[in-house]
Order: sequence, then structure tokens, then C-alpha cells
Amino acid sequence: MPDGIAMPAEQYRQPPHNMEAEQALLGAILCNNDSIEQCREIVTGDDFFEPVHGEIFAACIALADKGGVADPVRLKTGFDSHERLKDVGGAQYLVHLAASAAMTTNTAAYATTVKDLSKRREMIKIGEDLIRASYHTPIDEDPAAIIDLVEQDLHALFPGVADGIKTIRTMGEAVDATMSLIETAMRTEGITGVTTGLSELDDAIDGWSPSKLYILAGRPGMGKSALALFYAIKAALAGAGILFYSAEMDAEDNIKRAASNHMKAVNGRHLPYFVMGKRLNQSDFEETARAAHDLRDLPIVWMDEAAVSVQRLRAQVKYQARQLERAGTPLRLLIVDYMQLMKSPGTNGPTEEITAISNGLLAIAKELRISVLALSQLNRGVESRENKRPMLSDLRQSGAIEQDAHTVIFAYRHEYYAAKEEPQSFGSAEHTAWLAEMDHCHGQLELIIAKNRSGPTRTIKIGADMASNHFYDMPEKGVR
Repeated sequence: MPDGIAMPAEQYRQPPHNMEAEQALLGAILCNNDSIEQCREIVTGDDFFEPVHGEIFAACIALADKGGVADPVRLKTGFDSHERLKDVGGAQYLVHLAASAAMTTNTAAYATTVKDLSKRREMIKIGEDLIRASYHTPIDEDPAAIIDLVEQDLHALFPGVADGIKTIRTMGEAVDATMSLIETAMRTEGITGVTTGLSELDDAIDGWSPSKLYILAGRPGMGKSALALFYAIKAALAGAGILFYSAEMDAEDNIKRAASNHMKAVNGRHLPYFVMGKRLNQSDFEETARAAHDLRDLPIVWMDEAAVSVQRLRAQVKYQARQLERAGTPLRLLIVDYMQLMKSPGTNGPTEEITAISNGLLAIAKELRISVLALSQLNRGVESRENKRPMLSDLRQSGAIEQDAHTVIFAYRHEYYAAKEEPQSFGSAEHTAWLAEMDHCHGQLELIIAKNRSGPTRTIKIGADMASNHFYDMPEKGVR
């Protein structure tokens, strides 16, 4: 370049990076190791622009995997003689990172920023390789060969494969996979998915199938949470790994319900005061202990964190999937109780938030090839109608949920509403008619399949013992 002409400013630009985001991410991890699991699914040590930051991150992961605590004190030994760390203040830099970390729940956002910038640097490198190859490739070589190499690099950077699960398949591969499902259905109970525990529902929706989002919706008091727990127990008994996320009830409350359900299923008896843990004599306690023992080895993982984000849930699902796989039971079903208690930072208003949550749950199902059963509340408008059986329009922010869902099932108990309409005139014709109505609907729950990509929509009546959280096929379809 001639003297006196300055090099373009672009020649001196640094690769894209954000040191503050890297420091904030590491500081958050050092202050709260619970952040590690959600971050490790987003970034690796190689994604950090500052090499020593990548090494600190990798050391935190290694400590956590061994069951240790990653903090400045425990990391200090491994970094005392680290040359690059000396340049930024030595082991004291670890203390600085932890001390300056903001108290934030945005750890995943920092990790995403670090990852995005890492990908930008990789794209720049791919672009530079393309330019270099274009300059130096022999003139008689087909330029398409260069493009093929670039496409391979871009595919590696943004793969169509997530954690070894193929999302791009040939027609032959798709046909083979389909025939495998059909063969499985023939060899099992006639369904390709995980059993719901209810034969008529299995027939209607083909069980809980992988890569699909199922919605179980209803007004309060309809038994949604009890049904979800029932589905979890039945699927686990059939050998499926389950992750059960509940923002309303902790694991202990769910175990109490499950034990009561199990006792009712095994010996037709339940303990009405079991939930409170009171009025149990020695015989009752021993029966409860036997039920708990039967449940303790089921492959169910409980997550009862409040107001979890989709990103946080996704990280936990991937981590627990690995743990269940190591234990020999693949994760097959994620249950979310319930959608409206999740959160989606950065969205504006409830409609946008529930759209992001619905989209995120469907993405988890597709990425990990698992079934996702999400519970959802209904609008209060149901209560103002004479016929209170739900419709798709009753779903809160129903557009996104209805669009994303493979199947939408409403839980409806006519007994719940009829009980509130008892006439005051005891012995009258109206009261006699009410008694007949109550007798007709007692112990019944309607599963209204309002959307079903696996078959027709229909209503299934099942038996429901709400005192013990026990559900069963009606006598004409199964044995109580």
C-alpha cells in the first residue's frame, strides 16, 4: 500500500466478544453453582474469547461433575501458578469475579451472549477461509468445491443434529423409522407411545408419542394435577423415565398423592387423612410404608422450582435425560404443571409470554424426541356458561397453545358443578331430579379430546376417585 495511505479501520477490528458478559457469567457460577447445569447446555470452555475464562469455566464443570463446590477457594490451588491468570491479578481474580457478580437470574442470558459471540467469531473464520480459498484455488477447479467445504463448516456450526438426534433424514430412513413404530405397536399393547394408563385414551391418542406436545386443560377442581400424577406413575411403571415439573406442589405432596393412589389401585383402600399425615394408626402407617416402598424405585425425577423459564427447564431436562440414560431408563415424558406458572423473560404481556412458553415446550419435545404433557388453565368465561364443558377457545391465549399442540384434552367433572346446584327444597321433584343427576355423574371424569392429530376428536368417560387421586377405565372398558 502506498505511503501516506492509512489501512482501513476494518483491518484492526477485534473479533466480536464481550468480556463483561464472560466475567458476569463466571461470577454468577462461582456465587451459585446451581447455574452450572443451565449454562453447560449452552456454552463450553472453547466459547470464551479470553482463554483463561474458558479454563475457569471448564474447572467449574469438572468440580461440579465430581460433586464438589466450585468457588474461589477451591479453584485457587489449580490456578496459583497459571501464567495467564497472573496477568489479570492471579488467584485474586477469582475472588474479584465472585465479589463483583450481580445478583441475577439472567445467567442463561450471559451464557447465550457468550455462545452467540463465539459463533460470530467462527463465522468470521469461515468467511476468511472462503476468501483465502477463493484467491488460491487453481483456476480450473470447480468453485462449487469451495462452496461445499464452506457449507460443511456452516453445518457443523449450526447443525441439523441436536445431541446425536437426527433432524434431517432420507426417505428410506423415515420409512424404516415408521415401520419400527408400527412393529413396536404390534408387539406391545397396540400403541406406539408411552401408555397413559387408560386403555380407551391410549386407543384414542396412541399413547404419549415422542416429539409431540400434549395439553391437558381444565378449570380448578377438575383434577388436572391428579391426572398428571396418575399418568406419570403409570408411564413409570411401564418403564418410561419421567421428569415432573410442578410449580404449585413440591415432591413430598406429590408423593403423598401417589401413595394414596397406589394403595387404592392395589387394595381398593385409601387413607382420607393421609395427606395431612394425621390419624394414622400403626396398621395404616405400615400400609403407607409398603406403598411408599413400591414407589421409591420408579424412574421419576421431581422438579418443584418456582416460576422456571423455558431455557432453565430445557437445561434441566437435558441434564436429567443424561442421568436417567446412565441409570438405564431413557427419559420419555416431561410433565409441566402448569404452563401459566412458567415465565419467559423479555416478552411483553401474557399473550406473548405464553406463546414463547408454548413454542419452547414444543421445541424441547422435538429436540429431545420426548413427549411433553403441559397442564393449562382455562379462561373464567367457562363459569358463565350454562354448559361448562370447555372448548378450544377457552384456553388462555389459546392461539399459540392450540397451534403448537398435537393433542388438546380437557378434564371436566360434571359432578363438581352439579354439587353446587342442590335445590333447597328437600324431597321436592327438583331435589329428586338433582339426586338422580348426582348419582349418574358421581365418580366420573370426562376427557374431552378437542384436538387430535392422531385421530378423531371424542369424549372419554373414566372413573375418578378424587379422594384417593385414583382413575380407572369405566367398567365397560376395563376393570376398576
